[in-house]
Amino acid sequence: MSSVGQTSSSPVSATQIPLPPSSAHSIREDEPTSHHEAASQPANATGKAEEKTGPTVQQSWEKLILEIEKYDDGTVKNWKEDIDTLLVFAGLFSAVVTAFLIESYQWLSEDPADTTVVLLAHISMQLSTSQPIPLERPEFKPDASSIRINCFWFLSFVFSLTSALFGLLCKQWLREQQRDPPTTTPAEALGLRQMRRDSFDKWGVSPFLSVLPILLEVALLFFFVGILDLLWDRHPIPFAFCLFAIVLSAGLYFVTTFLPTLAYVLWNRTAGSRIRSYYFICPYKSPQAWAFYHLSVKVLRALQVVPSLIPIWRNGLDGQGSQPQTGPH
Repeated sequence: MSSVGQTSSSPVSATQIPLPPSSAHSIREDEPTSHHEAASQPANATGKAEEKTGPTVQQSWEKLILEIEKYDDGTVKNWKEDIDTLLVFAGLFSAVVTAFLIESYQWLSEDPADTTVVLLAHISMQLSTSQPIPLERPEFKPDASSIRINCFWFLSFVFSLTSALFGLLCKQWLREQQRDPPTTTPAEALGLRQMRRDSFDKWGVSPFLSVLPILLEVALLFFFVGILDLLWDRHPIPFAFCLFAIVLSAGLYFVTTFLPTLAYVLWNRTAGSRIRSYYFICPYKSPQAWAFYHLSVKVLRALQVVPSLIPIWRNGLDGQGSQPQTGPH
């Protein structure tokens, strides 16, 4: 009995007391292994993300077509905006020229009021005498100034309407260029687009679009010349003012046409004498400026050929002159 009481009353070690289960992670020897597994999970997720497949061939074709269509749409949009601006200006300018033509074309025929005055004067003279008086009327001939003015203004009117006509035609061509026919694959659509683009350039549609503003500018110059011819015979003061304004406007026009080519030539001449990290590009680029540049290049190339031909020509003459003369001995 005493031994049993002693046993029941003896203290119990703390390590022998059972503990309730805890929701926290247990601290054991295998804990580093669990940490490695937890750390490897994001790495495996990243690896899986990197193992995603790239775009398919179909998706690549579609993306390429979208980029090309974006470029083509921007180019065609710029052309259409230029044509719309040209049509508006051509319409307004044609209306102005028409107002002048309504008055000027009458100068080419005899004025009915003058004919009436001549007939009334003849009747009055016939009534004042008993002798018959023959009616002598000189043949009407318009003066040279009236003929020139009408030529200039009618040419201006024709060029203005011609630019508007071809502007409408170009809009139709651009609309056909953007038409999307049904195709089976994106590759066929891209090939059709490239064929249209090459044909567009081969048939010279882009230079044709560039010529339209030049037609309107020529029409404007003809109109200015007609105004100067009109004022030349009327009064010197209005003629002087209009001449100054027109010469100033035309001078600026031709300067902006010639200056890009001249600036490029001058830069090439000075490029060898001093080193430049950059140079200022002349921004006055227009269809007429490009035309003048290409014409200048052809002329300069032709002039460069001429000096090379002179030595050949001289050598030919010297060779003919130095040939020994053969004669009877």
